[in-house]
Amino acid sequence: QLVPRQDIHRAERPRLQLGSLVQPLLLPLLESNRPSGSEGETGTTDDHSDHTAVENRNMVPGPLAIVNRSATSPAGDYSRPGSKKRKISALQQQDVVPNGMEDQRSTLKNQGLTDTAIGIILSNQRSAKHRSRYYSTQQKFLEWHVSKNNGSPVQASHIVNYLTEIFFTRKLSVNTIKAYKSAIMSLVSEPDTIENSPCLKEFIDALNDTEIKSFVRPSIDISPVINKLRDWGRTEELEIPQLTSKACWLLALCGFLRASDIHRIDDARTTINNGVLKLVIVAPKEKRNGKPIERPCEINEHSDPILCPVLAYAVYKKKVAYGLCLTPNANNSTIMVNMLFRHNKDHSRPLSVDSITRHIHNLSELIVRPPNTPIPKARAIGATLAATAGISADNIVSHAFWSNYDMFDTYYRLNRSTKTDMTAAVLPLD
Repeated sequence: QLVPRQDIHRAERPRLQLGSLVQPLLLPLLESNRPSGSEGETGTTDDHSDHTAVENRNMVPGPLAIVNRSATSPAGDYSRPGSKKRKISALQQQDVVPNGMEDQRSTLKNQGLTDTAIGIILSNQRSAKHRSRYYSTQQKFLEWHVSKNNGSPVQASHIVNYLTEIFFTRKLSVNTIKAYKSAIMSLVSEPDTIENSPCLKEFIDALNDTEIKSFVRPSIDISPVINKLRDWGRTEELEIPQLTSKACWLLALCGFLRASDIHRIDDARTTINNGVLKLVIVAPKEKRNGKPIERPCEINEHSDPILCPVLAYAVYKKKVAYGLCLTPNANNSTIMVNMLFRHNKDHSRPLSVDSITRHIHNLSELIVRPPNTPIPKARAIGATLAATAGISADNIVSHAFWSNYDMFDTYYRLNRSTKTDMTAAVLPLD
């Protein structure tokens, strides 16, 4: 059951002040902030990405530096040691959207919003995560813009030139360039004007034509994983690391779940009825009508105990997840959930999304795949095998909780093999 959490007042993390830059700009010098704790073979850094994302690093403010035009070196002058050490460039006279929490609060206040309304807007943790993901990308663009355009207002041509430069010099994919474009657009006060500019549209169209999306992929053969599970032996006799990998992989495969979905299971609401494991996933990536949801997931037992996800869950629950592990939901800190997967030694600490991903990959990496290709997602493997076995598209989409068939067909279907003999169907003997 979801438990309302007491309000917690935390110091807001300062972000880059990107308000009206006619006045001197107050900027924190930034340093990388990586977690210091470790978990042995599994880490603690969360990752919720299923699609291409921009660079995502947590940044913490260092000493504040006030930068104004008179103190800024001329564009392109990096010969002096002080210039090389400066990490934050001044973007002068630029009409950009404020990105820092206090700037955003001030902007909303100037628009006539009440403190209560502002509090609701700023409490959106999903939006805060998006701003954090965009931060380093925006920072690099602003520094490039100052050096190349002397702080003049951002134009579509500037964005095209920047994206072109990093596309070739850093050899980025088209999807990554599009993600960078989205991050940069959130800086501009009138993004629609730039978004609809002919040069930017033509640039994106030209980029799309540089890549061919191939649907020619090898068949998925999970027999190496099945053989490994059989080599491990009975589920009840597995060591905790093996049991964790097995349970994570089977749940992801049979439930069509992401690692982040497994991370958001509220185990206090899990039930097993007539051999069916019923899970509740709180605030997954999917939304309906723009609102976070609770996603149900049902997983049936398997006749072979070695391959049974329900048995793997039950054994893990008995050995590891027998006590409470109440943790704030990743997207709403006022909601507490009882986390299912825990650290190997300290069962009161939840596994991170990255740790769950590594446990899944421990088995998925055994699947033979072409060189230089990523490990296939267990969610995609499960959905693809279901389609190959003849399960209807409607049932696959419903089980995965996708909004439509195109989501499966475009992003998760790993091959298009079926058990239907199309030749015999179109050329009957009678």
